Amino acid sequence: MENTSYDDLYRKYSGVTPSKTTFASKIKKLLFSPHEFFEKVKMESGIGSAFKFYLIFLLIFSVLYSILLSFLPTQIPSGFQPLSGTTPFGIIISCISLFIGGVISVFIGGLWLHLWVYILGGRKGLTQTLKTTMYGSVPSLLFGWISPIPLILFAGNIGSYGFIGSIILPIILQFAFAIWSFILDIIGIKILHEISTGRAVLSVLIPTIIIPLIIALVIGGLVYNFLAGSFVTKTSKLISISSPPTCIDGSISLVLTNIGTQSIDVSELTFYIENEEVTPSCTGIIAPGSSKVCTIGSGLTGAKTGEVKGPSNQESFFVICQ
Repeated sequence: MENTSYDDLYRKYSGVTPSKTTFASKIKKLLFSPHEFFEKVKMESGIGSAFKFYLIFLLIFSVLYSILLSFLPTQIPSGFQPLSGTTPFGIIISCISLFIGGVISVFIGGLWLHLWVYILGGRKGLTQTLKTTMYGSVPSLLFGWISPIPLILFAGNIGSYGFIGSIILPIILQFAFAIWSFILDIIGIKILHEISTGRAVLSVLIPTIIIPLIIALVIGGLVYNFLAGSFVTKTSKLISISSPPTCIDGSISLVLTNIGTQSIDVSELTFYIENEEVTPSCTGIIAPGSSKVCTIGSGLTGAKTGEVKGPSNQESFFVICQ
């Protein structure tokens, strides 16, 4: 296919020789007339034009964002200050990191997106998906660098307006730019891959929102279960054999301590010797932090194993009866 660029297509569709404002016109069409824009770039061969377009905005974003970050108040150990974003060298490091990260992420994101585009019927090739990803990133790059500004303006203000300005407003801005890019991705996939709007929406929605949401819910569930388990461990009815058991005259004595925060009735405990349930001699309530001596068994000789099962846990023991 003949190598074509946006300028060639601009000349073809408009009949006007591109001028110095062509780049600005391209930005305007992408942001405010995306259907017309993607129809015109559909025939661009390769990703060269899209990639150069993306790199320009990525560089602008990396530089401006890094400079703005240098104004944020931070507490940095003296040994790390030369590498921090508050020094010229740190700003350069930040800028390079953002730029390289942006180059890598646009290809990884494009490959991830293309997987779902292909599953949902897009057959126009990876090139069209990468073009969509690169052009679709423009709103986030073109405007995303301003998000630290509220943090800078409201830094140190802990009042309600400071909280809204330093925390809520940057989140709203980033969310708005992400939605803008999300919409451009949908339009680009629909037009460049020539699939339905529904399939385009799903192809973008699944990899960018649904799958990450599922992963977040799974991780959140695991964390919740872990924390909930820790909470239960600390607050439920936990029994402990606090002293080594003794066996006197064929009977085993156990010192049981409630290490939980709720009282335990002895009737809630089950005692076993050699896997056979036995009845304890003790009764009553064991308050949190208190202990009670319970005797089990009779006429026992030799080595014996057993356990005490409570509402929340169980404790095993071993004793030798003479």
